[in-house]
Amino acid sequence: MADLVGSRYEVGEEIGHGGMQTVRRAVDRKLDREVAIKTPLTSSAAKRFEESAQLSARVRHPNVASALDYFIDGNTAYFAEELIHGINLQQCFDAHFWRLCADTTAKLLHNLAKGLAASHEVGVIHRDLKPSNIMVSRDLSFTMVKITDFGIAKLAEKQLEADLKNQHENSATSSTLIGAIPFMAPEAVSKASVKAPPGPKMDVWALGAIAYYLLTGKHPFGHDITAVVGILAGNPPKKPEANILGGATHKLAADLWATILECLKTNAEDRPSAVELVERCAAMRYLDEPRVTAEVTGKDPRTPVWFGESSLGTVALPHGEFIEGQPAVGRRVSCFAFSGNPKPRGVAVMQLK
Repeated sequence: MADLVGSRYEVGEEIGHGGMQTVRRAVDRKLDREVAIKTPLTSSAAKRFEESAQLSARVRHPNVASALDYFIDGNTAYFAEELIHGINLQQCFDAHFWRLCADTTAKLLHNLAKGLAASHEVGVIHRDLKPSNIMVSRDLSFTMVKITDFGIAKLAEKQLEADLKNQHENSATSSTLIGAIPFMAPEAVSKASVKAPPGPKMDVWALGAIAYYLLTGKHPFGHDITAVVGILAGNPPKKPEANILGGATHKLAADLWATILECLKTNAEDRPSAVELVERCAAMRYLDEPRVTAEVTGKDPRTPVWFGESSLGTVALPHGEFIEGQPAVGRRVSCFAFSGNPKPRGVAVMQLK
């Protein structure tokens, strides 16, 4: 049997790696369960690891990954967290989606806001919220949404500030910086030159940027260091195309777009709180059913209806329900599926990559 760390955790393969930490799958031999074990990558991160673990442990909510244990074995600090069987949202998007429909975007925004509201209630600010710090179900149904790395976010802050100030091309955290910038609030970006205490509205701004990205497939102000200019300019992002805001869900899309704009206000005081954001999302009445993945197999020769095979069996896919991409045999699509005669009916059909 492999050596145990902390006298109880049998550590296995690496399942995640970032600028601040590595994540490995492990088995807690005392409780006979799988966990995620995180260790800091740098000496500066190690100095703050315990404080970060304590911060993370204060948050308890279904939309937040649970902190389980912190200990030091030898000269290494370890942080045990709930092992989430899923995929991070950035990986999910990169591999499968061009964008998400208004319903699914609103659903994700609602769940994320609920997780943030719980963290803000106990005085914990994430500071580094982005798609790679959000876990979702691997089957693309979005039945599971969890925010991770509440503690590690504080570790990243000083190194992100240094990179913003110096823009190190070869910095060890350059990839962390590039991934974080599109979702950083103006006050977080300017903190490199203007000292200001972090506030919970930083996280709300990040949620607005994430929702814009999910809805449109584009970052509101750019995807790299050039986004800093747009973030600090104080102008709203480009309005999504008419096909995104129109159609059968135009009321939901309009409400979602208005909420995104409120989250992206330059002045933090003008943004809603996470609690207010939860209330706004709840009022949107979005479709909350799991999405279904199907492969298009053919078309009804008499009507504009296509068919796809899914875990539910054959699903009817009306051409008018395609809101992203065009139907074609062999293509994978994602949709809601509702009871129909003779087959379940696909709604809000989106072509997958």
